[in-house]
Amino acid sequence: TFNFCLLPSASNQSLMSINPLTLFVTKPSITSQSVRVEKDLSLHYRHDLPGELQAPDGFTHHLITFFLTDNELQTTHLEGHGEYGGKMAQGEFYLYPAGVSGFTRWQGIDKTLHLIIKPHLLEEIALKTECLNPERIELRPVLKKNDPNIEQLAQLYLREMQSELFGGQLYLESLSNLLGVHLLRHYCVFKPVFRQYNSGLASAKIRQTIDYIQSNLDKNLSLKVMAAQVGMDRYYFATQFKQA
Repeated sequence: TFNFCLLPSASNQSLMSINPLTLFVTKPSITSQSVRVEKDLSLHYRHDLPGELQAPDGFTHHLITFFLTDNELQTTHLEGHGEYGGKMAQGEFYLYPAGVSGFTRWQGIDKTLHLIIKPHLLEEIALKTECLNPERIELRPVLKKNDPNIEQLAQLYLREMQSELFGGQLYLESLSNLLGVHLLRHYCVFKPVFRQYNSGLASAKIRQTIDYIQSNLDKNLSLKVMAAQVGMDRYYFATQFKQA
């Protein structure tokens, strides 16, 4: 069972908006678990009781709520973007963008995984992957949808939260890079434009990276540390390594 929570720091909140994690940890649940993947991304699992979140001044973070079980009546209202009230099936999600006023209310017992993303994370990924219009990063709201990629990432996040396998931090960071790029590609109000590359990481740097990994298998490796070994930013490193 999950029985611990990680409270967000006060610096993550503005005077008007509120971090959704701050609200979640005050709500009763059967079990819950919160994990901070990095400073701009937290995961929050809930085996939940009926409840609601009110955000009259919006959230400081983007909120993606992924349903691990069915919920017979879920109501999500986003000011200026409509409202959905009805069943949310296992595998579906809603996306509540930062800065949008509204509320979400659920009835019945269900299991959900919440991805709580500070807007700065997407801006950073856009810049580091050489997005040509990073000033236009704005997520569009989603009231009800199934996306196989979001579903796969949510299940991988959940599995990693429940395990104590080697390389957990590196794995979570890698998933976060995939999530960020997927959101930029498919859920932005304005489509980002990325610079195209014809080649990946140079073979010498690939060899250097692999040698470093093999020499440090007993350590908690991270993308940031590995990228530093070859003098690169972690996002650019991950992109170039994948291409190679």
